[in-house]
Amino acid sequence: MEIIRNYLESMFAQLPNTPEVIKAKQELRQMMEDKYSELIAEGKADNEAIGIVISEFGNLDEIAEELGISRYILPEDTVATRTITMEEARDYMNDVQKRAFLLALGVFFCIISVMGPIIGDTFEFRTQLPTALGIGFMFASAAVGVGLIVFGAMLMKRWSFLNYEPCTIRMDTMEYVRSRIDSIRISHALMITIGIVLCIVSVIPVSVAGTFNVSKVPQEIAAAMIFLLTGIGVFLIVASSVRHAGFNRLLTVNEKGTIGAAYGAYDRDDIRYESDFLNHWMPVYWPTVTCIYLIISFLTFHWWSTWIIWPVAAIIHKLIGYLLGEKKGTGL
Repeated sequence: MEIIRNYLESMFAQLPNTPEVIKAKQELRQMMEDKYSELIAEGKADNEAIGIVISEFGNLDEIAEELGISRYILPEDTVATRTITMEEARDYMNDVQKRAFLLALGVFFCIISVMGPIIGDTFEFRTQLPTALGIGFMFASAAVGVGLIVFGAMLMKRWSFLNYEPCTIRMDTMEYVRSRIDSIRISHALMITIGIVLCIVSVIPVSVAGTFNVSKVPQEIAAAMIFLLTGIGVFLIVASSVRHAGFNRLLTVNEKGTIGAAYGAYDRDDIRYESDFLNHWMPVYWPTVTCIYLIISFLTFHWWSTWIIWPVAAIIHKLIGYLLGEKKGTGL
């Protein structure tokens, strides 16, 4: 019976989400279930009964007029949509996890690259070797970071068709994707929370060193700790945000306004934007804000006033979501 229901969902996935289509879908579902029960009662095997039901009711073109939805059936010259299979969905999510890790690790190396000159300058006493090593570490770390980011982007090239080809996803595949999203819900929340906390507390070592007026070496090490703690925090935020956004991308492939888009339930807090730029940029909105906060704070050392960046960023985030985003609810 589950096979019949999934097949029914795939039949109606690209039709408009209108009362007439929904009613027709419910009627056809009842007809298919009644026929299946009748065949089972006659002694047919399960697979045989399913095959007969699909062969009798599986062509929507033939029964559209009877269901009263013939005007909704797509013409033959309509561009065919590509169906995302279960195997493709698994491969895509595995690649998303790899890309999220590589991107986050690349950003981490870029952030901690500045620790080299700071620590090198700290231990420069009789020779300039520590400074030279620190500068070398900065360039090497930045190069590794950029390389990881580029490699992660190239890893997703095979899925670029999601951005320019009409695609659809079946209900059984969609349920699998949602189960994967549910499985990472707790870890997603923890990683975001811990990442934000690390970014905020990263200034504590410098504040403590300045308060107690310690010597140069502890102060320089405390300054370097800002970037280490921030790097770890941003790593957690980026890795979790990119993974979560990538998984949810599969739930948006069905064309808006169709039955498939309706049963493609989104996370209640997930927001999709009309602009592709915002859809790609908003998942890293808070890591960007964090970097801006740290850069301004570190350059000015006005930690007591730069905190205002956070409430302002929160207001801007809400305004962008309210004006340019569309929050999705659960589907049918």
